[in-house]
Amino acid sequence: MADRCHDLAGFNLTGAFIPLHKTDAARIAAGDGRPSLESLYVNQAGYVAAVTTAANNLVAQRFLLQRDADAIIARATAQPVLP
Repeated sequence: MADRCHDLAGFNLTGAFIPLHKTDAARIAAGDGRPSLESLYVNQAGYVAAVTTAANNLVAQRFLLQRDADAIIARATAQPVLP
């Protein structure tokens, strides 16, 4: 990963992102040192639970409206990230 980051040193990545690999096997094959989605959330239900918790915490702190949290949770439920 350090070599890949060095390769990106000349690029402006403002507003960009490098997505995490879905599985540990894909992460290891790519030489990516970051955790995979699979290791973070285990499955889709774990991902939706994490999104729900984060959205509800932001609503409780008044950083996010409930209707926006509901939309974010619905999107996380409708768009599979993990099997």
